[in-house]
Formats: sequence, C-alpha cells, structure tokens
Amino acid sequence: MKSKKPIFKIIDSGIYPYQILFTVQSTETEVVKYLKKRFILDDEEISYIDFNNKGGRAVQFKNGAMLLWVKDKYAVPVIGHEIFHITEFVMSKVDIPLNNDTSEAYAYLIEHLWKQILKAIQ
Repeated sequence: MKSKKPIFKIIDSGIYPYQILFTVQSTETEVVKYLKKRFILDDEEISYIDFNNKGGRAVQFKNGAMLLWVKDKYAVPVIGHEIFHITEFVMSKVDIPLNNDTSEAYAYLIEHLWKQILKAIQ
C-alpha cells in the first residue's frame, strides 16, 4: 500500500497577524521537526501536542504560532472542528468574544481558513 504524502502549509489568519501551520497525513516526528525549524519551539511546548488524539488537533503556542494537524485529508468534519478551535484562538488573541455582534467576524475567518486548507489538500 502506498503511503500518503504529508502536506505542510503555512496559512494566514486574514486580517489578523497570526500564522497557522496546517499539516495533514504527517507523522509526529515530521510535525515536531517542522515546528522546531519553522517556529523555533522548544520541547516543553511541543509536549503539549496530543498526537494520540483520534483525528486531529489544534494547538496555540506561547509565541503566537498555531498548529492545525489532521490525520486524514478526507476527514472533512475533523478539519471543520479544528478550524473552529483555531478561530477561537485567533479571536481570543484579538479580544473578540463570540456573540451576536461578532459572529460574522468568526464566520469570515472560518471561511478564509477553509479556502486555504481546501487549496492545500487538492
């Protein structure tokens, strides 16, 4: 059986100044190596990533960088779930709580992230 090629893509958070590493079909070793090189993270921060999670993980690091890791690029519900967590992280950092007055800003960010991720996995 042919192994799935990992995808690593830095995506932006639109008008907000944060970078997200989106990765799919990647091993724990590959993700850790990339994070240490690209985001200069230490072992303590990386230890917070639970690679035993069933389908994916969203993590926010102290330096503002974020990780959106999904095991399978066809796990669309999992990608959507983790995009929501990334959206929560970004909006929390810019002090925009989710409510009736701000929900459209959340929706635009979710749409923006989806567009970049769909482009990355095609």
